[in-house]
Amino acid sequence: VDLPAGPSEVLIVADETANPRYVVADEVSTMLDALTQVQIWRFLMDETSRRGIGLVFVSHSPALTDRIATRVVRLGA
Repeated sequence: VDLPAGPSEVLIVADETANPRYVVADEVSTMLDALTQVQIWRFLMDETSRRGIGLVFVSHSPALTDRIATRVVRLGA
């Protein structure tokens, strides 16, 4: 996957030898254009599904949460 990199956006993919149980994605697509956001989320969802690991993501976007999440915890003031 060819993803553009910005100075404040870093995508870290766990190495297969690390055998992670889950990946935490904290606002990984914030400030990116819509096409790049879709590419990143598809990649993350495909890879976590393929490897059988969980995906925990942090987002301020209810629309994104509703499309991706199977379980939701909402925090608010």
